[in-house]
Amino acid sequence: MRLPGPLSLLQMGQRVLLGLLAAAFACAPTGASAAGPTIPLNDNAYLHLVKRIGATLLEQGTAYGQARGHFSCRLRLGRQLSGTFELSSGGILVGRFTAQRHRGKDGFESFRGTAQVVGRSGRFRAARGTLPVYGTLDRRNRSVVFQLRGGIVG
Repeated sequence: MRLPGPLSLLQMGQRVLLGLLAAAFACAPTGASAAGPTIPLNDNAYLHLVKRIGATLLEQGTAYGQARGHFSCRLRLGRQLSGTFELSSGGILVGRFTAQRHRGKDGFESFRGTAQVVGRSGRFRAARGTLPVYGTLDRRNRSVVFQLRGGIVG
């Protein structure tokens, strides 16, 4: 039996190293799977006025849909709507949004914009992303329907 020489041992080591690197890259997560699963949010929150401070409305109520739970919102009225919200549904998700206002009839207006969201705890702990937001505002009683649509990486 003939033993391999130093050059062939080096070649064997290189082949083993290349094989290990190839296996590591084949198993490494990429894209969305690297960041975690997508958490769908297709919810409507029905909110009522708790307090008004100048041009800011403090609203709270219940979200219905895939993340049913308590929803609170601080809504600043201006040329555009802006504010923050918190959804509590098996964890805490917070967001900051801006939206364009569209005046309607009979005291209603709609809005459409985007929100930057980040998870704080529970099932939303690692969540973050950008979501479209939609909704309506009843100017007579200041009630709001706030809609979250889409998915976030969690």
